[in-house]
Amino acid sequence: MSVNTPDATQQEVAEIQRSFQNLALADAKDDLANCVPRPGFGVHGKKIEVWANLFPIGTTNDSVSVYHYDINIEPDFRVRAGWKAPAELNWKIWKALQQVPMPEHIRKGLETAAYDRGHSFYTSRRLNLSHEKVTISVTLQEDQSETENAQRTNKFKCTIQLVQKIDINRLFAYSQGSSRDPDSQHAVASAKAAINVLLRQSLYDTVHQKGGKGRRFFTLEGAQPMSDGGQVLNGFIQSVIPTQSGKPAVQLDTAYGAFFRAENLAEIVKDYFTGGGANGRGRGGGRGSAAGARGGANARGGFNIGSPGFESTVWQRFHDLKKLLLRCKYILTHRESRKPLQIKAFSTKSAEETRFELAGGRLVTVEQYFKEKYSIRLRYPKLPMVITKGKDGKAVHYPLKLMRLTELNGIPFGMISAAQTSDMIKIAGKPPTERRAKIMEWRKKLNYSQLPKIKEWCLTFEEQMMEVEARVLAPPQVLYRNRQVTPVNGSWGLNNNTFVRDNNPLKAWSVVNFDPFLQDQEIGAFREAAHKAYTYGGKIRPQLIIVIFKARGARLYSDTKRIAVNGLKEPVVTQIMLSQKFMNPRGLDMYLSNVAMKVHAKLGGVTHTVSVPDTIDRYTMLVGADVTHPPPVTKDRPLMPSIAVSVAAINGDNNMFVPCVRLQKGRREMIEDLTNMMKDHIRVFEKKTGSKPRKLLFFRDGVSEGQYDQCATIEIDRVRQAFRELDAQYKPTITMIICGKRHHMRFFATNESDTDGKTGNLKAGTCIDKGATHPTAFDFYLQAHAGLQGTARPTHYVVVVDENNFSADRMQDLCNKLCYSYARTTKAVSLIPVCYYADLIAFKARDFVYPSDDNSDTVSVITNSTGGLEMEFDPNQLYKRLEKMPAFNEVMWASRLSSSSLEVGSYADQWIHSICEG
Repeated sequence: MSVNTPDATQQEVAEIQRSFQNLALADAKDDLANCVPRPGFGVHGKKIEVWANLFPIGTTNDSVSVYHYDINIEPDFRVRAGWKAPAELNWKIWKALQQVPMPEHIRKGLETAAYDRGHSFYTSRRLNLSHEKVTISVTLQEDQSETENAQRTNKFKCTIQLVQKIDINRLFAYSQGSSRDPDSQHAVASAKAAINVLLRQSLYDTVHQKGGKGRRFFTLEGAQPMSDGGQVLNGFIQSVIPTQSGKPAVQLDTAYGAFFRAENLAEIVKDYFTGGGANGRGRGGGRGSAAGARGGANARGGFNIGSPGFESTVWQRFHDLKKLLLRCKYILTHRESRKPLQIKAFSTKSAEETRFELAGGRLVTVEQYFKEKYSIRLRYPKLPMVITKGKDGKAVHYPLKLMRLTELNGIPFGMISAAQTSDMIKIAGKPPTERRAKIMEWRKKLNYSQLPKIKEWCLTFEEQMMEVEARVLAPPQVLYRNRQVTPVNGSWGLNNNTFVRDNNPLKAWSVVNFDPFLQDQEIGAFREAAHKAYTYGGKIRPQLIIVIFKARGARLYSDTKRIAVNGLKEPVVTQIMLSQKFMNPRGLDMYLSNVAMKVHAKLGGVTHTVSVPDTIDRYTMLVGADVTHPPPVTKDRPLMPSIAVSVAAINGDNNMFVPCVRLQKGRREMIEDLTNMMKDHIRVFEKKTGSKPRKLLFFRDGVSEGQYDQCATIEIDRVRQAFRELDAQYKPTITMIICGKRHHMRFFATNESDTDGKTGNLKAGTCIDKGATHPTAFDFYLQAHAGLQGTARPTHYVVVVDENNFSADRMQDLCNKLCYSYARTTKAVSLIPVCYYADLIAFKARDFVYPSDDNSDTVSVITNSTGGLEMEFDPNQLYKRLEKMPAFNEVMWASRLSSSSLEVGSYADQWIHSICEG
């Protein structure tokens, strides 16, 4: 008999049920439920109607329940320690399970079940197991098994047991503003998890699930080629959320992904490292960033496509090769390949250098072997090879020429080239009308309500997007020293405005020009930029280095900044400029104005400000914080530290800021040394203003929804600890707002007159706090900026602590106005500037903290308690470095600047050293 019913104790069952409840709810937890309750809705601004990319869910039954079961799939044969069945294999086993003879009441339950391809399934019919759990044996067909067992025994045991009964109606009640107690939150999370799995059920055989915690799906249909061996796949992302509209809804948005083309691996490597691919543009490549330079076409160590230089370039950038292709799947083309294999290691010698012994004792190279046995002449015999293990455990080498990548190998984010990035933006940056049309196209294809299992669950899904109320908030007056300016759609001109505050007096400044083709005429345009900085800012004696490059390049930028901070006797402020901008009269004035603002801010000046007298007074301190995390751990890369940054005002006008930077254990989001960082901020504020702040407005970036509750408790406790350590009687009020940009909520105008008239985006200042927001939490979406390309993404603001009793209007007006105070532009930005500064500094600090590939072997590592390797670090490493020049840390030294595709080599090092220390 294929069905067994082993006994289990009640205690064992209870423990297993608790563990699987937590496992299934990890992605469905609603941390906003514990945030500050909404104090009411905003009324300021012009009311309009917009569409949200939400499709409301309904029920055809007043009482809808489903049953959550755990399913544990184990191979009925020996496998290696730690072997885990991939999701695709679990899905095959699940489908085979439906064909196994079993009691009718179990079969009926499985027919309506939705399986997550892991440990859980949900069904509208209870299985009525006679014992606590049941075990069913399943046998796969020979060609379906993906195990690594040599004898390929294809039997598996599926053990099923009940976890809990889920009341789907609790999700609907919660959307209508019902209880916020923990039991209610657990019930809501369970219902969300069940419906999410249900919606994915029909997709596993038609589209491809990739990333996004199981919410992203891609299709090979309509794939578009892009540069350097890549292609862009389109798809969608979907998830169920409760909404303030009174109904839960499916959030549906477009998704785009960068993948390798399913082609010969040697050709893909050639395209990537020579800039072939879709358009043949020359490029360098990424070294842990969007682009690199060494070995690029027309650069030092350059090459011609297909020349011997190509192979030598790959060896020069061996680290890049590993980061690019490790864990990619491939099939062998010189013989029948039964299943895809995975790239796990590369050889350190080429096919023409690697020798091995044949059965008769003769030594041959890998190149000779394939020529003699398979009559294959390797086109690129000097390339590295992929190493795998043979059946006898010995290493087997495969030249890249004999490998073909399978579909759906994603290009690592840090390795997407500059050309690929440009292609991605062109393909994915759809204007609002096109994006909405694509979402509606996916909604029609998904056809939720007609799926049999969804009908069995008594659920319905609306076909049209949710329509919600929005308001366009008025912009603030932007204040300069000599006048006030009223922005139009989030923008205004610099014109003849005088900056609010002069920069600090400086002793010296220098220019380093790395463009040999830049003539004196173009240099004159740069002199004009310096003159404009003097005119706008007053007396300027800047102590900084202006570095001129020919074109953009992330690696060059990173190396320049690393040298300026770590490679000199003291950190030096730098400003990178592009010579190509000087040579193009179109847009030159705007470019020079932007340079003037950046230089002025970096030298301690204040360009402009906005007034928020009802909220910010001279006893208020704005604080922004963010944490950036290291690259993933690999065989060659230890766990590196995360970088925590806080930025706080140092004056009562809240328009001058200083950062605090700390390193902490990698991948930890909560700021560990926040107490000491806040003490530093408060001391500086007191030194500059004469008194400690009485009110803190703390804006936190980079936190996922599952960590909101931790922020509201752990980090706020650390802030309060700073107060106590400074003075037991010091108790300022705190309001903490989390700023979220990593979401998929989008809004579209229902009336063309409510757009900006150019891009089709909503007007700057559009605010939404009804319908699409959380049922009870104090949250809102604000698109403070004007969308320039694609569909504008609003920032999601969530108030998690509020001791200052903000109303909805007061908080929304504050956030909208502050977005106009960013120091380096004459446009409203999408994020509160103090939070923006923290994000920028955290991003910049990566160049100062994480070693380049050239220096990765010099990193000191330790073994942690679990046996993993971690990079040794001093939490105050960067703090101590910046303290060597306090003036450096008191100016706005970090910003996203243009850079070049040329190489910063030793000659650049020598130039900068000689200028700063000679």
